[in-house]
Amino acid sequence: MEKASLILGLNILLSLIFVFAIYAKLFGVQGPKFTRWGFGKWFIYVVAALELGSILGLYFSGWQVLSLLVQTIIILGALITLSRNREDTNKFFLPFLTLSILIGYFCVLRFF
Repeated sequence: MEKASLILGLNILLSLIFVFAIYAKLFGVQGPKFTRWGFGKWFIYVVAALELGSILGLYFSGWQVLSLLVQTIIILGALITLSRNREDTNKFFLPFLTLSILIGYFCVLRFF
């Protein structure tokens, strides 16, 4: 498989994951959980803006690594928050899957 095709596929996959996450924060079930976890309402918008910016950065070659780092930090923050608040283990699946995809993306950029 060609590197450009692989990167485009990973960009689309990560974009879908993070668009879903933005939607869940702003219009879905994740919003009230931020308050329960001790974050202010403003924090939802900051995280959503960072997610949106990181999605856009994936499609510009000079910004890909920074976008991946921002997404990785967001996912690690989500995992830490879930762990500290003793959420059900089934809620860890998507963040761990996303983290695995991000690690794979870093490997593609570095080794291909």
